[in-house]
Amino acid sequence: MSRSESLPFSTGNEDHSVVDPTSNKYVAWMVEVAEQTAYLVASWQGFGFTPGVLNTYNMSILGLTIDYGPFGCLDAFDPSYTSNTTDLPGRRYCFANQPDIGLWNVA
Repeated sequence: MSRSESLPFSTGNEDHSVVDPTSNKYVAWMVEVAEQTAYLVASWQGFGFTPGVLNTYNMSILGLTIDYGPFGCLDAFDPSYTSNTTDLPGRRYCFANQPDIGLWNVA
């Protein structure tokens, strides 16, 4: 989606409107943060990099990671791989969950 396209936006009531990110600087800013985060996570996954902890306070709105915590790289493709031993039971930050965690952090 290009920045000139409109995004669906729920206002919380029955009236659903469309917000043009080029006319609202706050929406445009959030779109930019989301794009930077998506680019970061896609770059990690392309390389096989897996941060062990990816809490909201470990990510920057600039699309940077502030604290990698325990981290690792895939030796062979394994979507459930996590580099953090304390993450093993639920695998919240496993390789396959990185895009969802990035989205969660942006939200």
